[in-house]
Amino acid sequence: MFKIIKKDIEVAGKKISLETGKIARQADGAIIAQCGETVVLATAVGAKKS
Repeated sequence: MFKIIKKDIEVAGKKISLETGKIARQADGAIIAQCGETVVLATAVGAKKS
């Protein structure tokens, strides 16, 4: 199974939810950030230099 990590934090009185581990499995790193009805998916992919 996937290691899913979810954290809820509060910034300036607004709840922000950060979740990683179950989405964009092809990427080296991916996170979903949610604040209210706004959702952002951020991904990162790296390559070793030959």
